[in-house]
Amino acid sequence: SKVKRLRRGGERLADREISADPGTVGHMTICRVGTVTVAKLHAAGDDARKTAMFPELWRAKAAYSQFTVANEIAVSASLLQALDGIASPNIFVSSAVSAEAADLRNNITFKGAKVTYATIGATYDDGIWLAQSELVHSSTTVATVPNGHNGYLSVGRRFGDWTHYVVASAYRPDTSMRTAANVWPPLIAPLLHTAISAVNLTRIEQDTLSLGTRWDFNHQAALKLQWIRTFIKPNGYGLWYGQQLHPGTLEAQATRINQVSATLDFAF
Repeated sequence: SKVKRLRRGGERLADREISADPGTVGHMTICRVGTVTVAKLHAAGDDARKTAMFPELWRAKAAYSQFTVANEIAVSASLLQALDGIASPNIFVSSAVSAEAADLRNNITFKGAKVTYATIGATYDDGIWLAQSELVHSSTTVATVPNGHNGYLSVGRRFGDWTHYVVASAYRPDTSMRTAANVWPPLIAPLLHTAISAVNLTRIEQDTLSLGTRWDFNHQAALKLQWIRTFIKPNGYGLWYGQQLHPGTLEAQATRINQVSATLDFAF
């Protein structure tokens, strides 16, 4: 008999590639090794190799990591220095303002910040239907690094060389928006706004819905078309802005963003 390979790396080959495969003449024995069904192909030059022909439908993963930031970001140096001056005991500001400045300074600095990530996920693939989901929790000791929960669910179906899919994701912060706790003297009030904006700048709160299709027109290349609709909640623009905003502008509003992309993936 002739045996053809239907999968590579756990993924089903394109119909065109399966049809073009002349196959291998021989016979095949199937056995169970642990939790994986494997097949041994008996043919010239290939009778000593075991290949996992039928991978498990479900797979799961979990990960945990933690690291400490070793250096300060240069762009924050002047802001941190100014807050240090106000946080130090002096006769020009109240003790409440000094305490607030010290707290803002500790939440803006990056040096020495501890960041922790924990994630758990699972995938399903039976050759026709495929699904993937992951949940992530991040926590830090400073407010300028995003803290919160995020996750996504992706479901797709194959039709020959085409795969149509839908993806839904969400991010929810663990911290609320930072606001001023005290009234600062007019001369240094702009510094308070700058510091609070720096704390809120990385806050993320949004939902995303995506529809797409993938065409595997070659075993080494694929074309992917995708539409993404993102719902950003007020003061949740941490993934979108690279500079501080002014009070009363877009950061306080909810926004909807539509994106369309065309991607060509290929392997050498």
